Amino acid sequence: MESNTKIYSSNAKINIGLRILGKRPDGYHDIETVFQEVDLHDTISMTPAMDGIEITCSHPDLPTDERNLAYKAAALVKKTYSVSSGIQIFIEKRIPFGAGLGGGSSNAAVVLKGLSAIWNLAIPKIELNALALQLGSDVPFFLEGGVALAHGRGEIITKVKSFPNFICLLVYPNIEISTKWSYKNYNLFLTKTKKNVKLGGSFLKSIKLREFRDVFHNDLEGIAFRHYPVLGKIKQQLFHYNAEFALMSGSGSTVYGLFDSETEAQKAKGEFDSLFHTFLTYPV
Repeated sequence: MESNTKIYSSNAKINIGLRILGKRPDGYHDIETVFQEVDLHDTISMTPAMDGIEITCSHPDLPTDERNLAYKAAALVKKTYSVSSGIQIFIEKRIPFGAGLGGGSSNAAVVLKGLSAIWNLAIPKIELNALALQLGSDVPFFLEGGVALAHGRGEIITKVKSFPNFICLLVYPNIEISTKWSYKNYNLFLTKTKKNVKLGGSFLKSIKLREFRDVFHNDLEGIAFRHYPVLGKIKQQLFHYNAEFALMSGSGSTVYGLFDSETEAQKAKGEFDSLFHTFLTYPV
């Protein structure tokens, strides 16, 4: 690998809860969710080139043209700041796609920050956020990561400074679900069977892991579980294997369990390993 290549980690996220508050005039939905960055990550290598944008990837099914969010991010920076130089980007893929883990959005955020440094642009934070939002609703979160309460389309971010620690078992059932499909099939008027707690920084700072199941729900689980019953079964099994909390992440299809015991998490992983892709991850 060339000596001027820069290497970055591109972490996944889980949604701890996802409330859909209503349809917006721009066609998106207003949501409320807690984004939690986890240490499952892709590795992105970026090498300066004379011109052009070239994406290669370890996964043969991932598009490497204009459909790829990393490509879109590079093209956006190049156009916005009139950059004549090029870039070669290699993505070593570990985060499943169509999984509700934000892999593409994370890749895009890493490319935005990486090119700001590689091309000596020193893009201000406010401009990076504006670029990120053009690429996707959860891309702004990945510019800083950690744990945050998100509103609006997901772009209005409030950092959460204290949050329970846990071990997270991700169970990916080899099903790709597009965000567009989930929201298109979601019926706002079929929900509201659970009491909704108003989330805020002070509330989240004091919450305990054992209280999660009384507070956090995913409004997209209903539609996903009806079309893919295996997802609901995975969630039930995670509770059976002593997860303190279990939920589908985002629009799916990954279902995760949060454990306060690494022994229990490892034991649960062993139960799922023969059927699904599983990842034991930790909050970042």
